[in-house]
Amino acid sequence: MNDLYWREPLWLVAALYPLALWAWARWRQRRVRSGYADARLWPWVRVSGVTRPAGPLLERGARQRLLLAGAWVLLVAALAGPRMPQEVPERAQPPAGAVLAVLDLSRSMEARDMQGSRRAAARRVLQAWNAEPNRPPLGLVVYAGRAHRFFPPSPDPVAVGHFLEQLPGLQLPTLGNDLAGGLESATKALREVAGHHAVVLLSDGDLDAAARKRAEAAVTAWSGHDLSFTVLGVGSATATAVPNPAQGWLTVEGRPVVSRLEAPWLERLAAAGGGRYLTLAGAAGPTLSEVWRGPAPRIAPADRDRVLWRELYHWLLVPGIALLVAALLLPAGASVVALAGVGTALVGALAATPVRAADAQAAFAALEAGHHQQARTLYGQLAGYTGRFGEGVACFRLEDWACAGEALAAAAWLAEDDADRARAAYNLAATRYRQGDYAGAAVLYRDARAHGLELPGLGATIAFTETLAAQVEQRRREREGASARAGRGSRPVEGEMQDQVAADRELAIGPPRVGPLPRGLDRAQFDALVARGLDRARLAEASGGKGGPGASAWFGGEDVAAERPGTQLWQRLFEIEEGFPAPVTQRRPRAQERAW
Repeated sequence: MNDLYWREPLWLVAALYPLALWAWARWRQRRVRSGYADARLWPWVRVSGVTRPAGPLLERGARQRLLLAGAWVLLVAALAGPRMPQEVPERAQPPAGAVLAVLDLSRSMEARDMQGSRRAAARRVLQAWNAEPNRPPLGLVVYAGRAHRFFPPSPDPVAVGHFLEQLPGLQLPTLGNDLAGGLESATKALREVAGHHAVVLLSDGDLDAAARKRAEAAVTAWSGHDLSFTVLGVGSATATAVPNPAQGWLTVEGRPVVSRLEAPWLERLAAAGGGRYLTLAGAAGPTLSEVWRGPAPRIAPADRDRVLWRELYHWLLVPGIALLVAALLLPAGASVVALAGVGTALVGALAATPVRAADAQAAFAALEAGHHQQARTLYGQLAGYTGRFGEGVACFRLEDWACAGEALAAAAWLAEDDADRARAAYNLAATRYRQGDYAGAAVLYRDARAHGLELPGLGATIAFTETLAAQVEQRRREREGASARAGRGSRPVEGEMQDQVAADRELAIGPPRVGPLPRGLDRAQFDALVARGLDRARLAEASGGKGGPGASAWFGGEDVAAERPGTQLWQRLFEIEEGFPAPVTQRRPRAQERAW
C-alpha cells in the first residue's frame, strides 16, 4: 500500500455519501418519533415481537440499498484514480532517508557468549539487514578508542557487503570506548542525507562512568530532530572473560577481565535519546524495518507528472458497474447470487495478479528445475534460515564457493534446531571440501554428526577428508623445508620437490601415509585433490593467513581475524585520521581510559 497513489484523492470524500444518507435517515426517524412521543415513551410505541415468514436473507429494498452503496463506493474510488509508479526518473525519486549503524569494536565485544564473539553476532545482524529487499540506505560508524566513519549510507547491497566483509579482521588503532564520539559522528553523517534518519547502536554497554556520561549527553542533544534511535544490546547477562590473542585472556593486575551485557544502562541511554532498547537474543536479531520506524518514502506532488504510472482504476470500475446492474435489473432473489459472483470474480482476478515478492515455493521450483541463478536471486530475497540455506545450495550448484560459504554459515547460525543446523553444517563442509579446505571440512562434518545427522558413509567421509588434510599439511611442511634449505645456500629445489610430489614420491618426512582410497577414486585424482589443498594453503599464506588446520573455525570463521582485500588499507586510513605517521603494530590505549 505504500506504493499506492491517487490521481484525484478528493473524490474519496464522496465515498461517504451512502453513510451520510443512512445517518440522515436515522436522524429523520428520531425526529418523527419525537413529534408524537417523548423519548422515555418510545419503547411503548415501538412495534416488537412480530414474527416474519422465512424468506431471503435481506428484503429486496435492503438488498438493493446494499448493492447500490457498494457500487457507489467502487465507482467513486475508480474516479479518484488509483495508480502505482511503474518507472520513476531520478529527479522524482523521493528522499529515502538512511540508517546509520554505530558498531562497538572495543575489546569487550570479543567476548564469546553469542554463539561466537559479540562482534561476529553484530556483523551477522548487519548482513541480514543488508540482504533485506527494498531497504533504506545503510551506513556504518565503528568506534573503539576513537570513532571512525567506515562507509556512508548506501542503497547498494553489493557495496555494503564488501565493507562488511572487512569487519572480522578490522582492528582500530586506539583502545578504549568512545561511544559518544561514535554517536556524534553518526549524526554528522546523517545531516548529509535527506529524509528520515535512524541511528542503531550495537554494543554491550560495557563502559566506565565517564564514558557513559558523555554518551548520555550526546543522545540528549537529539531532541527535536527527525531521528529514530534504537539500542541493540549484544551479549549475555553472564560475566564472560575477554579474550586476548597474545595471552589467552585479557588481565588486569593478574586477574582476568570479565564483561557482561549492561542492559539496564543501555535502556536508560535509549530512553534519554527518545528511542527504544532491543536485545539480540541468540543468533536472531530484529529486522531493519523494526529499527527503521520511519515513514515510507513518497513521491512529492510536484514530481508526480514526471512518473510513468500503472493505472488501476479498472479493477474498481468493472465490479462497480456489475454491482450497479445487479441492483437495478436483476430479480430480487438473484441479487445476492450476483453479489457473491462479482465478489468471487474480483478475488480471483486479484489472486491472478503477479506477485513481485519471491516466496519459498517459487525459489524451490527454480532450484529443482535447474535454474540456479534464478533460485539464488529468489532465495536471496527471503529472510531467515530458509532464505540463507536455499541461497547457499543455489550458489553451491553454481560453483560460487564464496557465496555458498557465506550463506550456509549464516543459515547455521539462524537454525532453530539441531536438524537444520546439521544440514547447514554438512553443506558448508562440502563447500569447504570443494575449496580445498579439508581441515575445515572435517571439523564441519564432525559437527554435523554431533548435531544428529546420520548418513551412510559419513564416518568414511570424515576419515578420508582428514587424510587429505594430513597429506596437505605434510606436503606443505616439505615445501617449507625445501625452501629453507634453498635459502641457506643449497641449490633451488622447489621445482624438484614439485616434480617429486607430482610423481607421487614419498619425501623423508614420515607419516601420515595414504591408506586405501575410496571406491571410484584413483591415485591421480587423489593427488589432484591434494594439489588443490596446497594451492589453497599457498593463497592463504600469501594473504597473511594460515594454511593449516588451525585456520578453520566453526561455521565459516566469522571470528577469525583473517585479512581480506582492503582491510589493511582501512586500518591505515584510520591510523592517519588519528595522527599516527607510521603503521601501528600494537593498538594504543588512550590516557586515563579503560582498554576494553
